[in-house]
Amino acid sequence: MNKEIRTSAGIAIILILVAVIGAGTLWFWGNIYKKESPTAWPGWHKIEGPKEGVLRGKISISPTCPVEMPGKKTCSVISPDYTSQEIIVYSSDGKIVAARTNPDADGNYYLKLPAGTYLVAIKQSGIAFSKDVPRQVKIEAGETAVLDINIDTGIR
Repeated sequence: MNKEIRTSAGIAIILILVAVIGAGTLWFWGNIYKKESPTAWPGWHKIEGPKEGVLRGKISISPTCPVEMPGKKTCSVISPDYTSQEIIVYSSDGKIVAARTNPDADGNYYLKLPAGTYLVAIKQSGIAFSKDVPRQVKIEAGETAVLDINIDTGIR
C-alpha cells in the first residue's frame, strides 16, 4: 500500500507539472503571437502599434538684408535666429495648447504627438509673418507629418 501511495503521489505531481508547464507555454506563445493571431483564444488580444506620430519640419527666415540700391552701402548679412521662433501646436479647434517647441540652430524642429488633428502656428514677433501657418495637420500613429514654415521678416 505504501508503494501504491507513492506511485499515485508521483503521478499526481507529474500531472500538475505538465499542467503548469503547458499553461506557461500557452501564455508565452500567446504573448509572442498576439499581434499575428486574428482568431485569438479567449483572453488573447491583438497587440496595438504606436499611438503617436511625429511632426517635423524646417523653419526658414528671409529676407535678412534690405534690397540693395545703386550707390548705397550693402548691409552685413544677419544670420537668422531660428531658436527664438516658437512653434505652437493647438488642439484642432485652436483653443488648447497641445505642445510647444523651438527649432534648433539650423531651423529644424521635431515633436512627438498623439494621433489626431492639430492646428500649428508660430508665435508672431514684430512685423514678421508666415503664410504657411496657421495650418491644420493630421498626425497618424507611426507616421511622420512634415510642415516647413517660411517666415517673411518684412524687410524690404
